[in-house]
Amino acid sequence: NSRDREVQTNSELANQPMGTLGTPVDIKGWEGWQGLRGSLFLPEDEGYSKASEVWNGDIRRQCPAVVEVMGVSDVIIALTFLREHNMDFTVRSGGHSLGGFCVSENALMISLARMRSVHVDSKRKTALCDAGCTLGDVDRETDVFGLAYPAGHVSETGLCGLTLGGGFGPLYKKYGLTCESVIEVVLVTWDGEVFRCSESENQELFW
Repeated sequence: NSRDREVQTNSELANQPMGTLGTPVDIKGWEGWQGLRGSLFLPEDEGYSKASEVWNGDIRRQCPAVVEVMGVSDVIIALTFLREHNMDFTVRSGGHSLGGFCVSENALMISLARMRSVHVDSKRKTALCDAGCTLGDVDRETDVFGLAYPAGHVSETGLCGLTLGGGFGPLYKKYGLTCESVIEVVLVTWDGEVFRCSESENQELFW
């Protein structure tokens, strides 16, 4: 009857994540995901547990969905969804923070775990690193050329998270913090614009 349907509908709404304006969000039903090269995981999906996993096993929070992006175009798709649905989000690089800050109960997680390529230019002594690289990923590639960089102590730490926090490690006394070795970044802004940033280009975004 209508009363049962109403109760069922209210129950379904109660289980849906909420946007910042207090409205329920149908994550899976959004048509924009069709252009995603990566993967979308909801709690009931196989692979969700692995995709949302963090280093600190004491973290029990569960995010409403994980978007594993594979490139800039995927990031733009995820941000478009977030803007249209007024939903909060977190970003997972290595998932190594003690507080498990990349997991929030009412925020979609953008996971960079599948973006882990490292390309070393041995002549310039530089490395082009994807946003999901761990310190171990970078170490393995730079070591081939006899190169090193100031980073942290734990190979599973995400390079981006470490760099945004400064980047303290065993080489800092001689070579400074990790963030001081960054010469260029590619940023995707909240409104989906892409900027290449360095000391000579878009300096105001190059922190």
